Amino acid sequence: MCSMPERISQYDLISGLQQDIGQEPAVPVIYLAAAEEPRVEYSWVTPEYAARFPDVLQGFVDRFAPGELRWVTPRMPWNP
Repeated sequence: MCSMPERISQYDLISGLQQDIGQEPAVPVIYLAAAEEPRVEYSWVTPEYAARFPDVLQGFVDRFAPGELRWVTPRMPWNP
């Protein structure tokens, strides 16, 4: 339903913000990602997707300034 009033009313806002693409302020981020494999078991996850996941995640973190990706192993009661 692309003719819903909410979406039409947001068109001016979205098109107005497009002029600022590439001029975003510096936002620092430290992204903590689980180092354990497999991270999540879904039926739609293919080996190709799993192989590309770290690069995609790094690309996301690189959009921030500075962006730092840290792979961590959480301490769980069952995993001391």
